[in-house]
Amino acid sequence: MMKDNMVKSENGEYSFIVIGGGPAGYVAAIKAAQLGAGVALVEQDTLGGACLNRGCIPTKAYLKNAEIIEEIKQVNTAFDIDMPATVKMKNKVVRKLTSGVGSLLKSNMEAAADSLGRCLHLPPKVSMPGMNR
Repeated sequence: MMKDNMVKSENGEYSFIVIGGGPAGYVAAIKAAQLGAGVALVEQDTLGGACLNRGCIPTKAYLKNAEIIEEIKQVNTAFDIDMPATVKMKNKVVRKLTSGVGSLLKSNMEAAADSLGRCLHLPPKVSMPGMNR
């Protein structure tokens, strides 16, 4: 349940805005929403960040295919690799994971935007107990 002073205002302001929908961003946005903050997440590309869309996950999908090919080679050296099918499989894995991130966000928060976010007030003011900055 969101606190009255933390929910989205009529003018579209939020108490907590996350710029970037990668692993750190979407987890922070969901946790803040679960704790009662009015949260918006801004992502200029695809949810999940570089790791999920272009880095770690696609690489692991290709690596798994390479491991399977190596095992097949031990039994049968006369086979062709269907690279379009390999790319299609990788895309399916990535799509499944990004849609999962989207579902998590929809079930936990009010807003997510496909947009470029930027900080308008620099330096940002942060207050922490015991620190005077």
